[in-house]
Amino acid sequence: MKFADIKAGDTVVESCHPCHGPGLLRQVERVTNTQIILSGSRNKYRKSDGRRVGGFYEGRLMPATPELVEQIRQYERIASAEKRLRRLHHIGTKTENGAKLLSALPHIEAAIAVLESPALNSDASEQISLL
Repeated sequence: MKFADIKAGDTVVESCHPCHGPGLLRQVERVTNTQIILSGSRNKYRKSDGRRVGGFYEGRLMPATPELVEQIRQYERIASAEKRLRRLHHIGTKTENGAKLLSALPHIEAAIAVLESPALNSDASEQISLL
């Protein structure tokens, strides 16, 4: 049993669907003899194997290893940077906004280069955190 020692207050990774990234960090609200109930989630998971109880998709829990936590944090930083870049096209072409965009252009280009890189490495993580 991979969740035999889990208790309320522990952090786990709730994996919903691959299109939503590597998962969400969740706190365990309470544990019964057979189930794990999370804070901020209506889902319940089997204590024996981490699989979701009921529902329409194949959800599961995973232990929050340092590597997985870092992968989730990196995904969140990338998603945040992408969201901020998408907002740029709503700024418009007013003169004052154009000047602001020109001054920010080096940072925007650096962010795009990082987002388009085929494999993110630790240098890329540091660059994203600077955005």
